[in-house]
Amino acid sequence: FVGKFPQILPVCSEPSHLETARSLNLAVRCTSPHKFRPPPLAPHQYIIMCTTEKILQPSSEGDHISDTTTTSSNSATTQHSSKKPQRTITYKELNSHKSVGDCWISIDGRVYDVSRFHKNHPGGSNVIMEYTGMEAGDVFHMFHAPVISHHLRRFLIGRLETEDGTDGGGEKICAPVIALPGKIKPPKVARHDAGESLECTREYRKLRKELWEEGAFVPSYPYFAFKLVLALSFLIVAVGLMALYPSSTVLKYVVAPALVALTMQQSALVAHDTLHNGVVLPRGKNWKRFLLGQLSGGVLMGVSPEMWLKEHNEHHAFTIRPGGDPQFDYLFLWLMSLAEIPYWKRHLPEKNEFLRAIARGFARVMVRVQHLTVVPLALVIGRYNFLAICWSYAVRHGHWADLISMSLHFAWYSMFVSAFYGSPTEKLLFVVINYALNGVLHIQLLLSHFCGPQFSSEEESALGVFQFQLLTTRNVKSCWWSHWFHGGLELQIEHHLFPMLPRHRLRSIRGRVRAICDKHGIDYVEVGFFEGVYDWLVKHPHEAAKAFAAAEFL
Repeated sequence: FVGKFPQILPVCSEPSHLETARSLNLAVRCTSPHKFRPPPLAPHQYIIMCTTEKILQPSSEGDHISDTTTTSSNSATTQHSSKKPQRTITYKELNSHKSVGDCWISIDGRVYDVSRFHKNHPGGSNVIMEYTGMEAGDVFHMFHAPVISHHLRRFLIGRLETEDGTDGGGEKICAPVIALPGKIKPPKVARHDAGESLECTREYRKLRKELWEEGAFVPSYPYFAFKLVLALSFLIVAVGLMALYPSSTVLKYVVAPALVALTMQQSALVAHDTLHNGVVLPRGKNWKRFLLGQLSGGVLMGVSPEMWLKEHNEHHAFTIRPGGDPQFDYLFLWLMSLAEIPYWKRHLPEKNEFLRAIARGFARVMVRVQHLTVVPLALVIGRYNFLAICWSYAVRHGHWADLISMSLHFAWYSMFVSAFYGSPTEKLLFVVINYALNGVLHIQLLLSHFCGPQFSSEEESALGVFQFQLLTTRNVKSCWWSHWFHGGLELQIEHHLFPMLPRHRLRSIRGRVRAICDKHGIDYVEVGFFEGVYDWLVKHPHEAAKAFAAAEFL
């Protein structure tokens, strides 16, 4: 039976293991059902009783899933339990394999050859390539359920040699001393795994493991169904009101644009959660996630889910890294910190001195007034820029599903405007107001990261995932109604630490994250919305502009 259906994997009695197996559509056997009430199974799942058990259990190293197979005469089981001998790989050797055609990556001390896989990675090739030749266990576990480690075995080629303070060749690997705000002081001499070995990183891993065991990553279908229905209801109300009171100026140019903007914003938040694998099970690419992502992101919001998925994964992996984070790359327009200047220099025109002078002059002018332009430009051009990027990406990469869903968005949007607005002036005025209101979503995104400290990949490694995400991310204070409006984006710290955690669980873990921060003297930044808009989108850009004026840009 096991040989005929290799996907069947009976599991032990922990709730997290049951959820993990269900997330992959695996059949489940409860060895101790009295300990908990198993969730209802889908029609295609069954309780399987068989003599040969294969038990998933957490490994002592990180969140790896190891397997133990009981002795059996079953040939299929014997084949699964056989293991190839693993060789020891030094860090120097690992670091030498980081080209497109030859890339190795270490996850929790196990080294994998992903040379042929990275181009087919569902989250995009760039995320993998940024971490080739180094240890990336914590970043990996941010985006993947524990059971995914089980599928890495086909790429496994060895174990990473660990020597305290040295790599495999005995050399010290030094990172620059990092000047950071607050009390954070990373090690002056940082090995490749320095950030991985910090105490706060270990406690972060412990919390992550506890959340999986508690079933915190299991989404609530009724919760997200309500969110999607609520988003659609704003559009329905707008249509009803416009049909009843077509001549009301306030309704046409204030209420209706706001209701349509709320539909698009709230559906975008559902798409965000869906593509983060926080809404449907099983996780990963499947028809349920595909359809919900296309409906909420493509049809209702009008953006490319594939483009967003690629860029947003990179944003989470190396948040606001100069030249690395595609969602915070404002080349020659806004400067978040002086760490971006070397990146800007590299993108100045080299051959044409006239164009170089124009680019340099434009950057100087824009940065000096950036504290006056961040909010207005985000509101005025944010939506247009986003749509242009989405259509360009979908066309260039041939994502026909995205093109169809975005076309459907354009169709219903055009029908709404044509039905209730007569002259071209009225139609244009509605679009301008509606798109400006959509720009509030861009303000929400900017507020969480803009003008925060920026780090290179070496500095990120020295800090470790936990410290790095705390330094580059901030929360926005909220109450029940503003929490609904922000859609979980106000809890960016928790979201960046646990991207797959469903939105309705974020608030419940704040205290546990904050306890780790308090214990290790790490700043947990939380600001009010309007206070944050002034401090981080006006005051800090002004300070960055002053520093830029004193810097040698050319």
